[in-house]
Amino acid sequence: MKNIIIALAFAATAVQAHMQLAYPAPFNATNNPHRDGPADEFLTYPYGCCGRKTPGVCRDYLHLLGTPEGAPTATWAAGSNQNWSITGIGNHYGGSCQIGFSTDAGKTFRVATSYEGNCPHRTGGIETAGQTFDFTVPADLPAGEAVFAWTWINREEEFNMNCAAVTITNGNEDAPTTPQPDKNQDGGNGISNEPMNMDGCTCTCESASTTTDSATRNMKNCDCTCPVTNDSSKDKRSTVPHTHSHPNRHYPFHGVKIHGFLGPQLINGVSSDKPANSKRDTVKVAYNKRPLMLLADIDNGCSTPRTTAELKYPEPGPDVVEGDGEYPLELPAGSCG
Repeated sequence: MKNIIIALAFAATAVQAHMQLAYPAPFNATNNPHRDGPADEFLTYPYGCCGRKTPGVCRDYLHLLGTPEGAPTATWAAGSNQNWSITGIGNHYGGSCQIGFSTDAGKTFRVATSYEGNCPHRTGGIETAGQTFDFTVPADLPAGEAVFAWTWINREEEFNMNCAAVTITNGNEDAPTTPQPDKNQDGGNGISNEPMNMDGCTCTCESASTTTDSATRNMKNCDCTCPVTNDSSKDKRSTVPHTHSHPNRHYPFHGVKIHGFLGPQLINGVSSDKPANSKRDTVKVAYNKRPLMLLADIDNGCSTPRTTAELKYPEPGPDVVEGDGEYPLELPAGSCG
C-alpha cells in the first residue's frame, strides 16, 4: 500500500512539473550564478498550476533588472547564430514554443523565432543535451541589456514562460544578410526584378519600390521555380505580399500594455520538402516590426488546440522552425490579438 501511495505521489508531481529554461539561466533559477536566496522551485510549472496564482510576465521577476540578482547570464552578438536550452522532468511529448526579446525592460516582447510543433523535442528526453535549439539573434537588436523570453504551450493547453537577462553586443560577420536589388535592372522607373530564394524556390519578382529592404518592398508578379517532389501538394507554394495591422495587445498582468505592428512581409504557402525542424529561408524584418509573442491559455480569452494538434502561431514572425509533422498544426481560438 505504501508503494502505491508513493507511486501516485510521483505521478502527480510528474503531471504538474514540466520544463524550464536552462540556458540562458533564467531569473532566480537554481543555475543562475547571480541568485541570492532560495531558487524558485516552480519555474518548471505551467502558469496557474497547482492552486498557485497565475504569475505575471516573466513570473514577476522583471523587478530584478538593474540589480545584482538580475545581471545578464549570456552575451550574444546581434545577428549571430546562438542556441537556447531547456530541462525539467516532463516534456509532454512536444508542443510549440516561441522565443523573443524585450528591449524596454519587459513592456514589449517581440518574436525572434517560433517553433511550431515538436518543442520540446518529443524524443529528446528532459536533459539539455536533447533539448537544445538553434536560432539567430535579430541582426538589428540594439546593443545593451535585453530580456530573453521563452514560452511553451503544450497539448494540455498549459502555458509556461521563463525569462533571462542577456547582453547584446554589436553585430558581427555572422549576421544574416538581405538580398539587395540589382541597380542595373531598375531602368529608372522604380521597378526592379530580383532573384530571391523563398521556401526552397528560386523566384524573380517585380518590386514597385526601390527601397533596399526586401521586407518592405511591394512585391508582385513573382515567377518561381520550385524543386519537384514526389508529393504534388508540396509543389504548390504562394509568395504574396502581406500587410497585417496588429491591434493593441494587453497582458492580463498588472495592467502592462503591449503594442505591436507586424509590417509587410513575404508569406510562404505550403511548406517545402525540407527536413523536419529546418529553418525556412526568410526575408529580414526590422526588429520593431516583428510580431509580439503570443500569450494563451492563461484565462485571457485565447485558447490553443488540445490533445490532437499542436499550436500554429497566428503571427509567427519571419523565422519559423517547422516541427516533425507528427501532429497537425492548428491556430488558437478566441481573442488572441
